Amino acid sequence: MLAARDVCSGYGKIEVIRGVSLAVEAKEVVSVLGINGAGKTTLARTISRLLPCRAGQITFEGQDVTNLSPQELVRLGLAQVPEHRRIFGPMSVWENLDLGAYAKYRSLGRDGRQRLAKFVYDLFPILWQRRNQAAGTLSGGEQQMLAIGRALMSEPKVLILDEPFLGLAPMVVESLCSTIKHLNAQGLTILVVEQNASVALKIAHRVYLMGLGRIEGEGKPEELRNDERIRAAYFGRDGRRPTARRERTEEERWTSGLPRTN
Repeated sequence: MLAARDVCSGYGKIEVIRGVSLAVEAKEVVSVLGINGAGKTTLARTISRLLPCRAGQITFEGQDVTNLSPQELVRLGLAQVPEHRRIFGPMSVWENLDLGAYAKYRSLGRDGRQRLAKFVYDLFPILWQRRNQAAGTLSGGEQQMLAIGRALMSEPKVLILDEPFLGLAPMVVESLCSTIKHLNAQGLTILVVEQNASVALKIAHRVYLMGLGRIEGEGKPEELRNDERIRAAYFGRDGRRPTARRERTEEERWTSGLPRTN
């Protein structure tokens, strides 16, 4: 349904991903697992056409979309929830959701947007309670719910989630995992880029392992969960992943001149 073939991309003169290929089949949940600075966000942004594809090809439902605009991709049915959520803080929850349908305003109409908003509110009841509240006053977990809801307002066939669990409390992570599985059970195809191995393996049907700018492996969660290399790289010696802290975006890490790891 969604595929990248030998894709290269980056920022300015810096090439971050080189010859990356992956495929996501209809109704799958696929995780791209990698450490900070591996190029996961760059890959997600390139697939969504938020970054230019310097080489290679991106296809969606068999159509070459390598040179389409982000708006055109949204109209075709691909939406992304960006790293660090990027909601519009001064605007209300409802206004943020309504903006999520911007690429389909004419085709959806007011009734269509209200129908989708009801779907989002049913999915995340707290957003209904806070619909008139400024989005910037929401908790981190609520903001992530809003970011997902905003993407769902475009009625996507494929949803890309960029580091959706970063900095969230374990209870919120569990809730969002359940939501992702629920959406997938309803037929939504999902691509997750994630550095938390526990979650990436838990929610996916297949997992791609990303090194610095390249795909280094692929497998099913049950195959990778007991791989000692994976455990050492992502869980540490005690079998648990170190506590995450607030991190720079991938673009900041690659363009700041500072080390790529935190």
